[in-house]
Amino acid sequence: MKKSVLILAAVAALTLVAGCTATKEEGNGIRSVSVVPSEVTIPEGLSESLSVAVEPSSAQYSIITWASSDRNVATVSKKGTLTGVKAGTATITATINGVSGTCEVTVTPNTTAVTGVTLSAETLKVGIGSSEALLADVLPADAANRKVTWSSSKPSVATVEDGLVSGVSVGECDITVTTEDGGFTATCHVTVEETPIEAISFVNGSSSTLVVEPGSDMTLTVGFNPANPSNKNLTWTTSDASVATVESAGEGQGKVTFTSGKYGAVIITATTEKDSRKAEQSFFVKGAQSLYQLPAGSIYAGRKAHYVFNSSYYTTASNVKWSAGGKTVEGMEADLAVDGSGEQTVTVSADFGGVTISADITVDAKEWFVNVPLEGVNARNTRPVFNKEQTRAYFVTRGARRLYELNLETGAIGWVADINATKADNGGQIAVNPVSGDIYCANQNFLFAFDKNGSKKWEVEVKSNNASTAIGSAVAVGNGGEVVFFPCQDGKLHAIKASDGTVLDELPLTLFGHAQLGVYGNNDIIIGGSKGTESTNITFVSFSGGKFGEPTVVEGVAPVDLTDITSLAINQAQTEAYLNCGKVHIIKADLKAKTATDYSPGTTWGYLSSPAIAPNGKLIFAAQLPATVWVVSPDANFSDTKSYFKAYHNASEGNNAHHLLNFTAVAVDTESNFYFFVRDDGSGNNAFFKGVWNGETYTTEPIATIEKQNNDPQGFFNFGGGCLIGGGGSNSQNRILVRCIDAERAKGWSGGGGDVCGTNNANFAWGN
Repeated sequence: MKKSVLILAAVAALTLVAGCTATKEEGNGIRSVSVVPSEVTIPEGLSESLSVAVEPSSAQYSIITWASSDRNVATVSKKGTLTGVKAGTATITATINGVSGTCEVTVTPNTTAVTGVTLSAETLKVGIGSSEALLADVLPADAANRKVTWSSSKPSVATVEDGLVSGVSVGECDITVTTEDGGFTATCHVTVEETPIEAISFVNGSSSTLVVEPGSDMTLTVGFNPANPSNKNLTWTTSDASVATVESAGEGQGKVTFTSGKYGAVIITATTEKDSRKAEQSFFVKGAQSLYQLPAGSIYAGRKAHYVFNSSYYTTASNVKWSAGGKTVEGMEADLAVDGSGEQTVTVSADFGGVTISADITVDAKEWFVNVPLEGVNARNTRPVFNKEQTRAYFVTRGARRLYELNLETGAIGWVADINATKADNGGQIAVNPVSGDIYCANQNFLFAFDKNGSKKWEVEVKSNNASTAIGSAVAVGNGGEVVFFPCQDGKLHAIKASDGTVLDELPLTLFGHAQLGVYGNNDIIIGGSKGTESTNITFVSFSGGKFGEPTVVEGVAPVDLTDITSLAINQAQTEAYLNCGKVHIIKADLKAKTATDYSPGTTWGYLSSPAIAPNGKLIFAAQLPATVWVVSPDANFSDTKSYFKAYHNASEGNNAHHLLNFTAVAVDTESNFYFFVRDDGSGNNAFFKGVWNGETYTTEPIATIEKQNNDPQGFFNFGGGCLIGGGGSNSQNRILVRCIDAERAKGWSGGGGDVCGTNNANFAWGN
């Protein structure tokens, strides 16, 4: 057994030895290394290249390690360059993969004599206080002694050290270099000139006004361009010695002292004695009081807040400006808004004796102005309208039929009026009288009038066999606010005296219901109404002397019924009107020729919403499913229509997925931007959106997102008084949401449901 073990060990040992030898042979394959040449004699200061030869010559390698036995005698670079340092002997070794070769080096003294010297320039110009370098070249290149000395013929004009020539004063001189070996010389003629100052600035200053504490001081330091001019003398001045004084604090510096108990602006100026270059720094010394007063109460994103400059204390201030949200307002007082919530910045600036100061005001803005739940009601099938001053909004709820006032100054729900007549169900639109401020709203076969304080003034019952007389009916106020027009399913257009509810006249119409109504010109009226359930009629009629004139009727304009609870839109020239029909049909009416055409036949499911005409002339309207906003030039073919927004939706919800909340609207501002409200912004939430007009096209962006509750199936939208008003809910709960925006609603012509701003035509509305 022992013998077997010994044999196995011996075999293993032989195997290990054989493996190491093979590895070494395969690892480098080099048997010998020779340095070429193997012996070198080289003078001090000269260099020579060395190389290597290997055996076998076919061996592969990449790295050669070079070393010198005495670097004081000879050095060798990584690439094999040999350099003689001083007389003596040294060995140079080259190593490749552990195999080495050597070269014996003898360094001999360099006895090469100097034969001459040259300079890099024969003439030179230098400024006072400036320096220029001269380079000396000793000949030949291998001269043993390359030492030189430098001298100036006139040190009072220019000095020289190691070839660096420095200007001292205006004049001319010669700079000479002399070799130690042989005394060879070369000369450069130097002209010294004054160094002009191109500019000066305060190295510790600012391009804006620095705000400082009274009684403090500060040292200003001047930076010169070029850095070393001939004359650095400065004169220091102050624009108002009662606010700040200044005195020289040494070369290029001035000490500024700000007066205690004195506020105001001051400019400190440094002026050069030569060339009169100036540097100025403006300061504002703080007063005992703040520059401004913050608005009282909370600040809301998009809602204007009132800022006041402290002009009673800062009596010398002028040109006061306020900036926030990309807008600037001038004046001692300003109303302006920040864009977003959280920490926002408002900037105020003012001039004081030619000095402009500014201060950043950090405010904490809240996102929501109103988020009011209303129990037991549903505000669908209505559109908020505004009073003439746009300080109040009014809307009607479904289910429990009530008229609500919303105070846009406080964000609170005001008075509530009950309009439950014979039945609490659907209903018509709302209109506001521009003269009296009265609000008119319909429910079934009743028309109600309430004053601006919420007290009912009168009600009119329209006799009909149809219990749903007022479903979808529009309400519009005539010129001067003296008459209210009200079409119903009893087949008549009613003219009602606005002051007491007296019925002045009735015009028979061929209507099934779902009326859209507009007043233009001198009590001229356009009515769109459904005839049956599959077509729409347009009627033109005038009202004068308490009576309707002879109507002009255009029958069967569109092969679908008119969309209810929406407003038509009339352009400002009062030449065209646009009405909505189901399945994305727009009726275009010529108010002069009294004709109407189906302007935009389409196939998309869902009712349209109240359109708007923007100041840029674009007609903007929307469809419900999926929520889509369309923009078209009224004078263009409808095929040029562009879609600028389309919300995501769950296809399984079918026709109940009212993503553009039911019977809502789009509205525009004076900059032609449009606004709307959707139930689903793509993330499952409700959101206010803005279509931003850039002069050529629109881009849509969310303004604010609201978490959806109770599915918020249907709702409403409108814009006025700097407020976007939206909402939605079920019959058990509704929410009124208001997001403020710093924008003014554009003026356009509207029909029933329009809010008012003028007395010449009650339907001169803000954007719809």
